[in-house]
Amino acid sequence: ALASLGTVQGLQLLNIYRGRQKRGTRKVARGALRNTGTDPRRLLETLRKSGIGPKRPPPPPSPVRLIHPNGQEAVSYLLDWRRQHAQKGLPGIRPGNLREREYRLPLIVKYFKPAGIVSTTEPVKKKSDKDLRPVVIAAGDRFELDLYHPAVKLATELRGLLVWSRSVDLSSQINDDERGIVHSFDVEVYGTVDEDQLREKVRSGVDTGISGFPEIRHADIQSAKYLQDSTLQNPRSIISLMTRNAKDNVKELVERCGFKVIEVKCTAVGMIKLGNLQEGELIAAEDEEETWACKFAGLPPEMYPPGAFEGSVLSEREQFPP
Repeated sequence: ALASLGTVQGLQLLNIYRGRQKRGTRKVARGALRNTGTDPRRLLETLRKSGIGPKRPPPPPSPVRLIHPNGQEAVSYLLDWRRQHAQKGLPGIRPGNLREREYRLPLIVKYFKPAGIVSTTEPVKKKSDKDLRPVVIAAGDRFELDLYHPAVKLATELRGLLVWSRSVDLSSQINDDERGIVHSFDVEVYGTVDEDQLREKVRSGVDTGISGFPEIRHADIQSAKYLQDSTLQNPRSIISLMTRNAKDNVKELVERCGFKVIEVKCTAVGMIKLGNLQEGELIAAEDEEETWACKFAGLPPEMYPPGAFEGSVLSEREQFPP
């Protein structure tokens, strides 16, 4: 009994000793991780705060804030910036010939987004290719999309018109729910459609919410056509509709009306239309479309396309924007 008691006490003392050794080793390791060397920036900052050495001059104002996005200075600044990056070997697109470039960059660029592409240039996964970064690279110097941002974002499963804008004010106005900008869609469904009956139903409102949380959506039917290439056993139709602030709920709205949706395509945002643009293509917006967008957002006159005010008189709001 005494022998066994001594053995148990010895094991306990041994475990306590080993535990102390492990804790000491961990403390040393944590200290080693903190002691990674002197940070030069932190050292210089501490010296300047102590009054040692000259103070760092304030940084000059960013030239981007002083440059109008549609002016010649914006193009020159971008070319110089890209040329400096190319000389330093940094990533970027090499500039083209300045003489082959238009001085005024378009305020709006239209893009036919395929389905499955996320409407962002800053995805969660950096290595993902299912976003708009390849579009920026492919655009090159024709459309300098690195200066733009997606103004109207479509859901990943939707295809159609995606608007690129260079004006933050324009984008905020387009996405403002209180403004209620109209979006147009072509929805392909299975079966045949009674246009008058569907128009009456969506005009009166369709509940797209979940149980206990109603969410009434209104729309208007422009047309409903039977697709001639569909079969008698599997008929298909195209529903052209307009709705406000329902970019991501169009499929749910049509399905609540009793149709099985095959595909949803955005064809217009306000007066900005997709037109004959092919999937994956980019094109600058027409002058009429840019003029409408500038008026809608209340942008200053210098943001308008050239010749927008020929034979017209500016309103007080357009002359003196808020």
